Amino acid sequence: MTYQELIDKAVLQARIGVEPQLFSSRHEVVANSLLAQVFQDVALGYAGNIRSLPRLTKTLTFTNGTATLSSDVLTGTFSDADLYDPDDPTKIYSFISDWDDFIRVYDDRIGYFTIKGGTSVYVIEPGESYEDGDGIDDTRFLVVSGVPAIPTSASATIDAPAEFVNAALSLLVERLRGVSAS
Repeated sequence: MTYQELIDKAVLQARIGVEPQLFSSRHEVVANSLLAQVFQDVALGYAGNIRSLPRLTKTLTFTNGTATLSSDVLTGTFSDADLYDPDDPTKIYSFISDWDDFIRVYDDRIGYFTIKGGTSVYVIEPGESYEDGDGIDDTRFLVVSGVPAIPTSASATIDAPAEFVNAALSLLVERLRGVSAS
């Protein structure tokens, strides 16, 4: 489904059973403004079933062992994330949620990664230990659950599973009806 089709369907469905005077042309604008929050709420609604969340592959560029995450990543699902080295896919990385555990490497046969402050990803390479301000200057790929991107053009297709798009449509209709009632 394209971005415009989603907006059009939501506006059309939200009008069903609503008094015409309560519904105006501004609802398309409102639908556009609500969509980012709707996408995030739908993604978070899947949190009970992490495997059904949309999976994103993010390219992380590490400097001194640290990289910054984009806002479309659901950090609460990091325990199910995979980090890998595109140049050496045999390397294994394990997610460590606690910072104090992360900086104390117990088994240096594998690498480790963690998140700190909600936006910074830290990595320790296999065979290495943590040293503040020192680490890899390289690229790794992170496969993690996230919120699908909202297309930048009306004719672009939404890159998300149909189940996600249908849930977003339903929630957007519900929110538009709430706007009509107020």
